Amino acid sequence: MSIDRPLRLFLFTDSLDVGGTERFVVRLCEHLDRKRFAVELGVFDADGPLAKFIPADVPVTAFPAPSTRRPFKWLAMVRRMKRHLQEKQIDIVFTNHLHANLVVGWAARKAGVPLVVGLRGWQVADRPRDRMMLVAAARKADRVIANSRAILAVGGLADRLPLAKQRVIYNGLPPVDVEKYRRIRAHTRSQVGLPANRPLILCVARLAAEKGHATLLEAAARLQERGTEFVLALAGEGPLYKDLLDQMHRRRLYNTVFFLGAVDDCRPLYGAADAFVLPSVMESLPTALLEAMQFGLPCVATTVGGVGEVVSDKRDGLLVPASDAEALAEALGFVLGDRERAAALGARAAETVAKRFTLERMIAAVQDELLAVAEARRDVRHLRHP
Repeated sequence: MSIDRPLRLFLFTDSLDVGGTERFVVRLCEHLDRKRFAVELGVFDADGPLAKFIPADVPVTAFPAPSTRRPFKWLAMVRRMKRHLQEKQIDIVFTNHLHANLVVGWAARKAGVPLVVGLRGWQVADRPRDRMMLVAAARKADRVIANSRAILAVGGLADRLPLAKQRVIYNGLPPVDVEKYRRIRAHTRSQVGLPANRPLILCVARLAAEKGHATLLEAAARLQERGTEFVLALAGEGPLYKDLLDQMHRRRLYNTVFFLGAVDDCRPLYGAADAFVLPSVMESLPTALLEAMQFGLPCVATTVGGVGEVVSDKRDGLLVPASDAEALAEALGFVLGDRERAAALGARAAETVAKRFTLERMIAAVQDELLAVAEARRDVRHLRHP
């Protein structure tokens, strides 16, 4: 059967809070080819700060999440979603995030709609039951799209899925006028209360255990004890804020570490920074790291997850073991102390992003996979050449 209209795509994520997965979903809403796809966005919570970036031609449907202590409520939601998919005559479902993959994926299978499951984070690394459920959901999907090879290794997923179902599509970034943001670096620092005359190390990450901020603060304390001049700005919110604030006071980092809270648009911060650090203990493929590299910042990151799929150690960044405060301090001390070699690392980092991690490449790859899944059930080959 052939069709002469765009495919009705139901794109789902947990929320519109600031995060790598959420930004990915927003970029799909913005850039998917409207000749090929009519996009509807579904979310559990539609009130996040990224909601303002959803294009006007993308309808948003909220399915408020019930308490996880009442499983029968989730079953009712599955039935509601199934009806929604059938009433809207959805052609394909693309889910992202843990609960979306589980709940919406189940509804899609019950409705008989082709399902693509997105794996974009370590949401289930420390929860065996959820990991088992996600593996089961992925095995029922028509396609599994991961943003790194590393994420496919979680729970042995790569070994449990047919190779034909697995795809890796790396995060991609839109072009950015780097010089525009560098020109306003003094203004940016003033706006967020950062000193103008000391090198700025930036970390953009949720304040959660998997991001490794405690190790970073210990590394900062060691740098300060050695007389290194710098400030460290932490952009992000999360459950560890009070613990990290206590650690900052204990280590006497009052005038060195600055908590900036959630930041909707980090481009001015990248333009104002001199170096970037991501001390995570778990990652898939961090968007913040790519964004810092795009700005030509010398980056220090940990050898976890898909980070090594982005950064080549000592070529376009520096890699250190996770949870190693001394190694982190030494690497940061190097990029602050040897500006010429640090600049060379940053320049090569920007080249890496320009060659391998563009928005154009990511969107094209996602569209091809969605169409390929649809083609398995109906003849839409003519949509490849609109």
